[in-house]
Amino acid sequence: MAPEVSLTPEVYHPADPKRDYSSPGFILSIADNKLCIDNKTRVTKDGNSTWLYQFSRPVAQQWNFVPLTELRVAE
Repeated sequence: MAPEVSLTPEVYHPADPKRDYSSPGFILSIADNKLCIDNKTRVTKDGNSTWLYQFSRPVAQQWNFVPLTELRVAE
């Protein structure tokens, strides 16, 4: 088992260095930018697992960013 390491995320958007969040981007680890947040089963449903995984740019590692002012509580 690997030792526990805290994750300090950083948004990475390869298409736009100005960080235009209107299209999907990646969430990389600042401590090790070879790792990123990955959608473990590549499905979008409540309770789906995410994990820190090797950065390889598949769809499962792309995230849509939503301003906090636009968040809604699911009912």
